[in-house]
Amino acid sequence: MKILILHNHYRDKGGEDIVVEKESVLLRKKGHKVIEYYKNNQEIKPYFWRLNDLYFSKRTYNDVKTIVRKNKPDIAHIHNIFYAISPSVYYALKDENIPMVQTVHNYR
Repeated sequence: MKILILHNHYRDKGGEDIVVEKESVLLRKKGHKVIEYYKNNQEIKPYFWRLNDLYFSKRTYNDVKTIVRKNKPDIAHIHNIFYAISPSVYYALKDENIPMVQTVHNYR
């Protein structure tokens, strides 16, 4: 099975980041092909960040659609989407008819 894992790392490594890493390793050990789409909040430059990107990132939308078309994953597993990935990932996956699941690690 081809699994696309999407995760936005925090500035400082935390529990969610470790879970995502371990999941990726475990899935590969079990013979699955893992495709990763990771971003990091360190990419956010305070003075250049556009508030609209928090809600919908055209860059993420286009990146994910390109990855899906190239790799044709069977499913997407979404972890953290804030702040650099944004909810646009849901639209990109839906537009490409990729089933998705999300692990909600916190109340945000």
